[in-house]
Amino acid sequence: MPRHHPNGAARLDRRFDSIPGAAEKYHVGQRTIRRWIATGLIHGYRVGQRSVRVDLNEIEAKLVQVIPAAGEREPAPARTGR
Repeated sequence: MPRHHPNGAARLDRRFDSIPGAAEKYHVGQRTIRRWIATGLIHGYRVGQRSVRVDLNEIEAKLVQVIPAAGEREPAPARTGR
């Protein structure tokens, strides 16, 4: 559910994790996460000078798809703006 900042702007709750943590969670390599950031598929967020975090909600929204059960209609593919 969106929360509102004092200035009235809405923001979505973010779930940040490190690149190694996100890679382990989604069973992909760290290089894959870094490639997704480099190509613009997802955003990377620098925390401090060296640490990079990714938003797990963003990864799920762009990459995770529901597989329909037998006999169910397949949902339309998500558009990524490419």
